[in-house]
Amino acid sequence: TITTSPHHHRPQISHSRMNLIKSKYVVIGGGLSGSLISLLLSNSNNSVIMLEKRNDPRSKSSIKNQKFYFNDNNKGIGLLLSNRGLKSLLTSNIHIKSIESTGKKVYSRKVHLITDQTQEFMWGKPNWELLAIDRKLLNNVILERINEDKCDLMFNQNIKSIEYNGNLPDNNDKVRVYTDDTIIECDHVIGADGVNSFTRSQIKKLDPQFEFEVNPIGHGYKNIHIP
Repeated sequence: TITTSPHHHRPQISHSRMNLIKSKYVVIGGGLSGSLISLLLSNSNNSVIMLEKRNDPRSKSSIKNQKFYFNDNNKGIGLLLSNRGLKSLLTSNIHIKSIESTGKKVYSRKVHLITDQTQEFMWGKPNWELLAIDRKLLNNVILERINEDKCDLMFNQNIKSIEYNGNLPDNNDKVRVYTDDTIIECDHVIGADGVNSFTRSQIKKLDPQFEFEVNPIGHGYKNIHIP
């Protein structure tokens, strides 16, 4: 969240023909975190705008026609929901039974050791379970629950810059988010745009003393389904 008041040169952005809209919150990123944050904020009667650079994932297929699956691409898209994740969904008024019906209960994981042996690891106590679910499906479920009268879902958005207070022309103690054709003025910006976060890079520009560190794990994941 942007909270600093720096003093540096404003980026050269042409404001002609740009629409100005206002909201209390702007959430950058429409993945699981961004959509859930947008849902929680809008459920509390806040005005929210969610910005996502990709297409609306719901436009490709109906949620009703989606089923849980393991994907055999190079990058795994599966998700394991623990009790903490399920509680977050309950707080958002998402019915867990509808989620459970699309997933599979998982009680442990099996790891292939460098000795060519396998070892099974329980998640915790015996019979503790996690819910394996397709993250794209869950993302769509959350988006469908958002009341678009309270939260504007804006897809295909290319964010140009984020400006705050000291570098705004009228110094009005607001945050402004600039896209290709829109200026969004708000009280709070919440970054939920992943490991290569544009929001984080803008905070760094706004506050040179802001520090962060990214440590890639050096490998990816692959989900396979063995009948």
